[in-house]
Amino acid sequence: MKIKILLLTISVLAFGYIALSLLRAYQLNEYGEFTAILWQISIVIIAGLSFGLIIREIVFGIQLQKLAKILNEKQLLLPDTLEKMPSGRTIRSEADERFEHIKLEVEEKPNSWECWFRLGLAYDEAGDRHRARMCMRRAIKLFRSS
Repeated sequence: MKIKILLLTISVLAFGYIALSLLRAYQLNEYGEFTAILWQISIVIIAGLSFGLIIREIVFGIQLQKLAKILNEKQLLLPDTLEKMPSGRTIRSEADERFEHIKLEVEEKPNSWECWFRLGLAYDEAGDRHRARMCMRRAIKLFRSS
C-alpha cells in the first residue's frame, strides 16, 4: 500500500509540473518572437512525452498486478525460497539455478503467458531488469491474445 501512495504522490507531482510547464508555454504567447514559439513547441512536446511515459508505466504496473494476482490464485507463482544476502538481494547462483529451470519451461511452452511471467521474475531475481521487463511485456501481450 505504501508503494501505491508513493506512486500516486509522484504522479500527482509530475502531472502538476507538466501543467505548470504548459502554463509557461501559454504565457510565452505574449512575446510572439520566433524563439518564444520554438520554446512553446519544445515545452509542449516534452510535456506530452512525459505524460505519455508516465501513463504507460502506470498501465504496465496495473497489468502486471493483474497477471500476478491470477497466477497467485492458480498457485503458479514460485515461492520466494531463494537464499538472500544481508542486503535482501537474491544470491546470484541461487537465482541462476532457478532461471535455468524456468527458461526450459518457456522453451517447452513458448505461447504461455504464465511461463513468460515467471521468466520475467527469474530475470528480475538475477538482476537483469531490462530482460525482466521485456519478458513481462511479452507475458502481457500473450495474455491479451489468449
